[in-house]
Amino acid sequence: MTNESKPTVSENKVSYTINNINRQTTFKFIVDGGLIDSVDQEKCDYLMMFPDCVKAFFIELKGQGWEKAVSQLVNTVRILYPAMSNYTPHLRAVVGRSAPKTNYNPLMKRRKDILSRYSGATLEVKSRFADEV
Repeated sequence: MTNESKPTVSENKVSYTINNINRQTTFKFIVDGGLIDSVDQEKCDYLMMFPDCVKAFFIELKGQGWEKAVSQLVNTVRILYPAMSNYTPHLRAVVGRSAPKTNYNPLMKRRKDILSRYSGATLEVKSRFADEV
């Protein structure tokens, strides 16, 4: 648990930071090898939860390959969401290279699918993020 102003996770020269402007309580979890230890299941790298605003950020850090990153995120939410259904899931794939444009049709279809499953959910794939809570 922390209340740092810029909680960050990083791996292999790729990082994700949230601007925690009100220094809300933050829970950071390692998912791959932590919350989900199975080698047989796709899972993302990290989860950051903000109980004050009831947001959960599922984070996958990749050098490249946004489709695989999104698949890992979706499967992680499927596994963990039943235990945290009061949180709004925000899926974040940070790719060092080959991030698709925001309006790229296959990505838009994945967004629509996520939103239809989880109210208020978001899915973003970018090289850099500027999320705020």
